[in-house]
Amino acid sequence: DSISISLPTIVHITVEKNPNDEIGLSLIEKYGTTVVSEVSKSGLFRSKLKEGCELLSINGHKVTSPRSFIRMMKDFTGQIVIMASSDPSPPGAKFIVVKKSFEFVGDKDEEQDVSFQKLNG
Repeated sequence: DSISISLPTIVHITVEKNPNDEIGLSLIEKYGTTVVSEVSKSGLFRSKLKEGCELLSINGHKVTSPRSFIRMMKDFTGQIVIMASSDPSPPGAKFIVVKKSFEFVGDKDEEQDVSFQKLNG
């Protein structure tokens, strides 16, 4: 007997948010992650996110809880980029995001630093 596990992919979703837009998401905390439990048909993320997606970051800021996601969404207007999983992650799996910093020097970008950020746990 073999067990097959499908790993979710990371997606970047860009939306344009006005101050009075409804977010239209119900969120839960599950195993230390922020998970979409319901998507409204009239909200900002209709047809862009689905139930079970894990929300990882907003405009490069780590989502630490459902409350942090809602707080950041209230603060941001204009173009917003959400990084999320395409599907729920398998039990025990954690997403890790690798960030690279670049400094503009003269006519080219030079890599200055590489840091790792563990997002879940």
